Amino acid sequence: MRASRQLTRLLKLYGSPRVGLSSAAGSSGSAAAAAAAPATAALSRRQWALAVAASLGIGAAGLQLLSGSKAACEAEPTEPDALLAPAHQEPAARRKTRVVVLGTGWGAISFLKSLDPKTYGPEGRYELVVVSPRSYFLYTPLLPSAAAGSVQERSIMEPVRNLLHGHGTYFQAEATSIDPSRRVLTCAVDKCAVCKTVEREEGRCGGKGQPGCGATRDTFELPYDVLIVGVGSVNNTFGIKGVEDHCHFLKSIDDAHRLRLRISRVIEHAGLPHLTPEERRRHLNFVVVGGGPTGVELAAELHDFVQEDVARLMPHLKDEVRISVVDTMDHLLGAFDRALSEYTQSHFARSGIDVQLSTMVKSVSDGVLTVQRNGKEEALPFGTCVWATGIAMHPLVRGLKGTLQQQLAEVQNARTGLVVDSRLRVKGTQGTIFCLGDAAVTHQERTLEAAPQLFAAADVDRDQRLSADEVVRMLKKNKRTYPQLAELATLLEEGALEKAAKGMWGASSKPNRYEKHIERLQRGLSFEEFRELLADMDTLMRSLPPTAQVASQEGQFLAQLFSDNYIAPYPGAAPAPGREINLGVWVPLPEDAPEFQYRHMGSFAYVGVDQAILDLPSTFPFKALKGWLVGQAWRSFETWRQVSARNRWMVQSDWIRTKLFGRNISEA
Repeated sequence: MRASRQLTRLLKLYGSPRVGLSSAAGSSGSAAAAAAAPATAALSRRQWALAVAASLGIGAAGLQLLSGSKAACEAEPTEPDALLAPAHQEPAARRKTRVVVLGTGWGAISFLKSLDPKTYGPEGRYELVVVSPRSYFLYTPLLPSAAAGSVQERSIMEPVRNLLHGHGTYFQAEATSIDPSRRVLTCAVDKCAVCKTVEREEGRCGGKGQPGCGATRDTFELPYDVLIVGVGSVNNTFGIKGVEDHCHFLKSIDDAHRLRLRISRVIEHAGLPHLTPEERRRHLNFVVVGGGPTGVELAAELHDFVQEDVARLMPHLKDEVRISVVDTMDHLLGAFDRALSEYTQSHFARSGIDVQLSTMVKSVSDGVLTVQRNGKEEALPFGTCVWATGIAMHPLVRGLKGTLQQQLAEVQNARTGLVVDSRLRVKGTQGTIFCLGDAAVTHQERTLEAAPQLFAAADVDRDQRLSADEVVRMLKKNKRTYPQLAELATLLEEGALEKAAKGMWGASSKPNRYEKHIERLQRGLSFEEFRELLADMDTLMRSLPPTAQVASQEGQFLAQLFSDNYIAPYPGAAPAPGREINLGVWVPLPEDAPEFQYRHMGSFAYVGVDQAILDLPSTFPFKALKGWLVGQAWRSFETWRQVSARNRWMVQSDWIRTKLFGRNISEA
């Protein structure tokens, strides 16, 4: 009791917790120092008082109070760095920054997983809101395996709420429009049956002067301080007639489920006794349009399904199944090393998969593809056709781009998405909108426009010619401004001139287009030859590939940016007149904030019969790996890369189940 009275006296003497801890953000000079001094003194006196209380016999209770005081102090949200905004400006509001994340794909989920949970917890500096019509993350690289029944659909799905640690907010709704000037989202959600009934009973629809009761969607508005757009892309049919009506897609778990049911049904139907041999072969004719990783892996999974399960359970149908891959290019897997492409094509030929290259689809009707090959049109019959090629801009992204183009047509001029800067901020939005994944187009300056300046800076000895060493130094110095120069700089620095010609330059359809640069570099470049080199380098300029690897790295980058800095809106306009829309606020970043740098780690592709290929970056001593061991590495990698331990366990169990007991060929 005596110790308790002493503790009470000490607390009364030095005040209650958090006395003097708050200060006006944005203040500077002597006023800020004067405000900070009493706060520091009060905090020190309180900690000293609690320490004395502990030594007077309170024991564990006093120590707990002391540690609790420190923890509360440490959990206090970090105020914005005063250097982030001009001295005359202050934060827009003394509250948490509302960060709204659109989508639950690779970029968005990578951001959520990598963001420090303390930043959006009860004492965090962000109010995190996720909006997506899909309440789960989908591991898209295994969609072909799910469609063929090698893994179960639920094994590659992880509920988004599991990744929010109970602190963030999730709305299962679809964002239909973005108003950047008001910083407001319009979201829509399907009306539930109860809502429709209540509206009708309360007379809010159907009456005179009231809307009809047939509306199927409710809408609401959601304000944001900072918006992260990660909605991805949609299927691209290239305007080809009949694709949407007669083809299956493979971009969502619903697509995989529908395709798996289709495969099961045609296999069972083909076994019925009344079918003629021609009808049976027509049923079992699978055509995959697209020779990229998705199309190749789907064809490989279908082949394994036929050879391992159909052959075991319905052996009389095994030889009737036909699998074809159709692509407009002259080789499969255009983004992979050419040697791997040729290996895949020969492996498919040995497996009985028909590969039809340099073939363009003109139209699709019921059971027939009309294709053009060697200038002639042909009819290609099918029982099941899967469209696995091309992506298009998401309607939400297209709408936002159109809004921005009304004022900034020269800035938002990309054809495939929103142009972002080196920190993934959408150009023209004052830093209030970030974008990642398929929806983002990284801006790259063209080198040809700066050719005179680059040549003059690189010509150290002033002999009007650039040696290979001078070119390498120029490339390394400017690779941040011109990312298309980065890979060439690495290759030239290593002396791998032949590799440069056969690797990054060998992709040209024009033979020997780039070898001339190798010869010129060895003897020195004149200004005109240097300009020609830059012109060819600009033709290689491209935004980052629309892959899960890119989106994942972008999500991790943004999470680190938000964890290390206090991202908040400030009143005023960004210091970039004419290139930003004046929204009344802007979201600054520290000048030394890192820039996003994509690092390609290699690409796997499964090609069937437990074999896979691995395309490694050009800086590795070996670039192409293939075979059975790579197939086991692919399975291990796809298991390890799952977003949760639950998914890893389920996927690994599915691999084992499939090998031991086979796939489920029923419609269940």
